[in-house]
Amino acid sequence: MVDHQEECHQSEIFVSRQNEEYVCELFKMLGDPGRLKVVCALMGTSMCVAHLAGQVDMEQSALSHQLRNLKNAGIVRAEKKGKQVFYSLDDAHVFAIIKQAVEHAEHTKRSI
Repeated sequence: MVDHQEECHQSEIFVSRQNEEYVCELFKMLGDPGRLKVVCALMGTSMCVAHLAGQVDMEQSALSHQLRNLKNAGIVRAEKKGKQVFYSLDDAHVFAIIKQAVEHAEHTKRSI
């Protein structure tokens, strides 16, 4: 066996077993085109279901179902203002993940 210790370094990122399942669920949630549209529409803003439905071209009932899934996954949050519920990204991490994924897709497209 050849010793490659100098070239092979341990990764800087370690995913614990308890976080492994959540990280996979996060990517599963973001891997659906409809949910991805919803998350992208909420980047940097908040919207009620009616306005968001128009923006992502989705029926309000289907959108409500997707928002519930995204909320349960910790990707979006809901804030009630009067009779309306406004949805936004849960935190800056979600924004950064999407931004990085889009930049990676653009980079990969250029290099293929």
